[in-house]
Amino acid sequence: MTEAFITDIIHPQSPLDKPEEEEKDGVYLVCNSVGGLVGLQLAVDRPSLVRGVMLLNISLRMLHLKKQPWYLKPFVKALQTTLRETRLGQLFFAQVATPEGVKNALSQAYHDKARVTDELVEAILKPGLEPGAVDVFLDFISYSGGPLPEELLPKVNVPVYIGWGEEDPWYV
Repeated sequence: MTEAFITDIIHPQSPLDKPEEEEKDGVYLVCNSVGGLVGLQLAVDRPSLVRGVMLLNISLRMLHLKKQPWYLKPFVKALQTTLRETRLGQLFFAQVATPEGVKNALSQAYHDKARVTDELVEAILKPGLEPGAVDVFLDFISYSGGPLPEELLPKVNVPVYIGWGEEDPWYV
């Protein structure tokens, strides 16, 4: 199981560990969804590498326990634990990791439903059928550790641009 989602991605043995002289210019990061958390964390942890961050439809981690009302926290935690540690999680994944399941999820996210093509569905579904994909999916939907974007933003000392589509149904 992933115990530290962000630190598992950016850890001390990362390929980003280069000699100091190679870090002097830094890069601009363009991040989408959960990648935005990785970009923000990198800007906090390794500021010499980052000159700016652009967040496109950043994951707001709405399933994080910190975002739940007090009376729902025990139920959300129980659901997350059940999905991660029992066969129910694998059964749930099997229901959504289908062309119909992916198309349904994308149809909720895309304002223009005509953009949800069979080619797009296949491109998203194919990596979801690789070995280990169920574990990654379950870790993502049931992970309540690590920082939230709103906790990282005040710690970032480079320009951050945040963008959502005007008609994004998940924009809050």
